[in-house]
Amino acid sequence: MLVAGTVTWFVADRTQQRAANLDQLDRACAGLLPGEQLRGFVPRNSAGVLEEYGTMLDPGQESRALLNCTLSWGSGRWEPKHRIRIRAEVPVAAQTEEAEAAEAAGSEDRPVEDRPISDFPLPLPPGATGGTGSEERVEGSEVSAWLRVECPGGLRGRSGPSRMFQVSVELPSNAEYAHDVPPAEHLLAARTAVATANWVTERQECGREPIRTDASPTSGRGGGGMAAMKRCAVRASAGAGALVVLAGGVFWFGGGYDRWATDRALTTACDGVLPADEVRTALGERRLKAFDDRSEGSLDATTTSLRVTCGISRETGENDGRHVGEGSVTVTVNGVPTLDRESRRYESLYPETGRAALPPAPLGQGWNGVFTTDDSGTDAQATTAVLLDCAPGRGDLLVTVTVDVGKNLGDMPLDNPGRRTAFARIATDTAANASRRWDCDADLGKALKTVPLPVNEDEYVAPGDADGTCAGITARGKTVARAWESERGTAPYEKCVLGNAEGDPTLTVTAHYGPYAEGAWHDYFERPGAPDPTGTGQRSGILRNGAHWTMADCPDGSGPAFFSVTQYRDEAERTDADRAYALSTLKTFAERSARAHRCAKPAAPTTSEKDRR
Repeated sequence: MLVAGTVTWFVADRTQQRAANLDQLDRACAGLLPGEQLRGFVPRNSAGVLEEYGTMLDPGQESRALLNCTLSWGSGRWEPKHRIRIRAEVPVAAQTEEAEAAEAAGSEDRPVEDRPISDFPLPLPPGATGGTGSEERVEGSEVSAWLRVECPGGLRGRSGPSRMFQVSVELPSNAEYAHDVPPAEHLLAARTAVATANWVTERQECGREPIRTDASPTSGRGGGGMAAMKRCAVRASAGAGALVVLAGGVFWFGGGYDRWATDRALTTACDGVLPADEVRTALGERRLKAFDDRSEGSLDATTTSLRVTCGISRETGENDGRHVGEGSVTVTVNGVPTLDRESRRYESLYPETGRAALPPAPLGQGWNGVFTTDDSGTDAQATTAVLLDCAPGRGDLLVTVTVDVGKNLGDMPLDNPGRRTAFARIATDTAANASRRWDCDADLGKALKTVPLPVNEDEYVAPGDADGTCAGITARGKTVARAWESERGTAPYEKCVLGNAEGDPTLTVTAHYGPYAEGAWHDYFERPGAPDPTGTGQRSGILRNGAHWTMADCPDGSGPAFFSVTQYRDEAERTDADRAYALSTLKTFAERSARAHRCAKPAAPTTSEKDRR
């Protein structure tokens, strides 16, 4: 009887799980999935993982996606066993250039497995183009389709004005190899892409007729309500005792050693200030290991400043050739100011805020910090920096965290508001732990609910419309016709980038406060061995690279702020008008930034060559 009871529970539990998965398939991705045709991929022994976001699902989100939805099942060796993806978006410049390059290369230059089976297996009206393709995965294959569709009425969302959007669809295939994917599965992917495009067209009021094909997947969806009721009945019939048995199995057979090794790495690295749960959220369930763990100095030291660095990365599996950098969190905790600057003359004092040339986004919500990604917005690496104002007499703390998840957790993860916020929380929670660990006793911000998305190269405004870090700066014909900015706040690092009518940068003005001002001064004057300009009372001048700078005194002993403007035109080709405009831009930017930070009025910028350092 015991065996019979166990078998009955096992069958009921698997039936319950499949019912839940089918219900999830019906509801996911705004109901756009061809559920009836995908039922064969739905497992009985594992729960589905659904991730969906986008401005058409939540208009208040900071995301470039109109709709982004991924539904996956099962744990393969390096990726889910089966995966479904739908994304609708306004293509950014990096994607457009990549697509144009691929089109220019022609299908003959592409590997056979990457070539589409046809341009598009359904008739498309003017203003719509598309294609389908197939690709092999670690296990099996998948079929994909894409569409670019004109939207004459214009699109609403984060991105600037656009009358074109694109849809991409990826569905699992039964074929073992990409070239064996049958035409019927290409047709299914194409119909799903058309259904998604029509959904966007209608809700965005594009002012065009739906694509006239039989793409709308209505078959098998009408009975969804009854099916859901039946599945709910099955779920209700499962006993609570099954959960106890299941939990016991997971406890004993769920990889206890890997969890122990991961817990040990997370609790010992960086002097124990890492938030273990948040790091796991970023890097997933693969076993984690620590690297480059170093610690020196203390916050109340008089000769050696506090400097703690560490990294956590995914453990590479057997026959897995990926570099450990593909899936890592690197952390640096610095005491501010740096006391032993002479011994660090040949290195920067503090980590960079990221690789982006465009402005970072201020964290806000009570945190003095910034969040930055790459310029295109399609990468999977983000840097968050948080500056803590410690109690008097204890210096300050700067926490810098870089999260790099490669492409292992999905496409463009930083476009996902939830993922972006989870990455930034590693920095804010580390800062809170560091404040307690080294008796900083700083006032902390609130628990992050969201994180702003930094602008990419497509998200510019006319200088006259700028109301953030570029506010007040005037245009200059076609030479300065675009401005990339962030919100004006009290972040320790601010930037405004100006560009010409073609989108090429012409000037960048930057504000450095606290450790970033100290670091800039060190890089520009101390490292190259240049004379200290403040020794002669100099408050503005020209750097060796031709950039102009100025400074302003700030309250609370935080040290002077440092401002600079960089021109991208070769110095020998600059005219007097170029230099006059650059100085005017620096003056406007520095004065507005200093006022927002409650600093004194910056010194007037100078053009005198005798002030070059």
